Amino acid sequence: MAIFAAIRLICYLATLEGAAAMHHKKILMKLTDRFWHYFFLNPVAWFLLLLLIVAVYANYKLNRQLDTVCDWIKSPDEFIDRPNNAYAKAQNICGDRHERPIAS
Repeated sequence: MAIFAAIRLICYLATLEGAAAMHHKKILMKLTDRFWHYFFLNPVAWFLLLLLIVAVYANYKLNRQLDTVCDWIKSPDEFIDRPNNAYAKAQNICGDRHERPIAS
């Protein structure tokens, strides 16, 4: 008799956990839907998203320009500690961008 009561209690708790999980899932879906609803209605969020996209694109374009400049500059054999002209400064900047062979 005690075994049946224990099995019945376990089944009852399992259904409670399943119901609680479904309840949490419904709450999460409501919060997610509410978030997207307010996001689409909020012009500040759209502006910030647009700003992020523009910043990522500008970073991409500047990186390509820097790659083009670094392709034209000869990489120094060693790091120049205190560069005294613009070319030496550019060599230091581009020195990290050039692929260096891995020493074996």
